Amino acid sequence: MNDAPVKRFIAGAVCPGCGEQDKLKAWHEGAVQFRECVRCGFTDRTSTADAEGLPTRLDRPKPATGAAMQFYPRRPDRKKTD
Repeated sequence: MNDAPVKRFIAGAVCPGCGEQDKLKAWHEGAVQFRECVRCGFTDRTSTADAEGLPTRLDRPKPATGAAMQFYPRRPDRKKTD
């Protein structure tokens, strides 16, 4: 039986080395996650235990919103300008 890890492409990922999108593939070997760019050869590895605490764009606080907008019905004496 083949025990080689299954390498999968990461959709939408941008390579830190060359900046190309959709060129990174990832796989696990035990508790270590690997990434590799098929274009420039960039590689890195991360412990999966450390990856649990990595910040994401969804972790950032939402920006404060401005005042609510008020919409008024069109006055009957005004013509539509479209």
